[in-house]
Amino acid sequence: MTPHGRLRLAGLLCAVALATACNGQEPAPRAAGSPSATAAPSPSTSPSPTTSPSDPAEPAVPTVLPPGAAVDFLSPTGNIHCSISSQGAVCEVRERSYEPPPKPADCELDHGTMIGVGRRGPAAFLCHGDTGFGSPTPVLEYGRSTTNGLFMCRSSQEGMSCEVSGGKHGFEISRDAYRVY
Repeated sequence: MTPHGRLRLAGLLCAVALATACNGQEPAPRAAGSPSATAAPSPSTSPSPTTSPSDPAEPAVPTVLPPGAAVDFLSPTGNIHCSISSQGAVCEVRERSYEPPPKPADCELDHGTMIGVGRRGPAAFLCHGDTGFGSPTPVLEYGRSTTNGLFMCRSSQEGMSCEVSGGKHGFEISRDAYRVY
């Protein structure tokens, strides 16, 4: 991972930590709406562009990482950027057609595109000001997963899903819908 990628990952993890500090949970992101919600897709007004999400020189995302290790990766379409670390799993959608939950009154930054899960509590949308998009990032191919022993993320044609190891809490997210649990 490049130094720029590490800085960006650190920013995303800070968003998880900040959300944790704001709601008193550890390290679950700040909840917006009910703990389990699925958004119905809303009509999209523009077709989604095909992107080249990663540099061919980037290594593949490992299936199993060292315990608590951090990695960030893209969906094959390049529309979803995710990170996992010892603190949580976070994914951000670049383009969406789902209707996000209402923005919390105390969120002065972006909301509705980044979702995360920490060690305790259900997944939730995050109030954030940084993005994981922008630097070369490896792709987690459809049908593949990666885990650091604490969190696991899977890539499918339906989107990305991430959960606490054991599956008690997590999320699914795509361009069209999301689900948190």
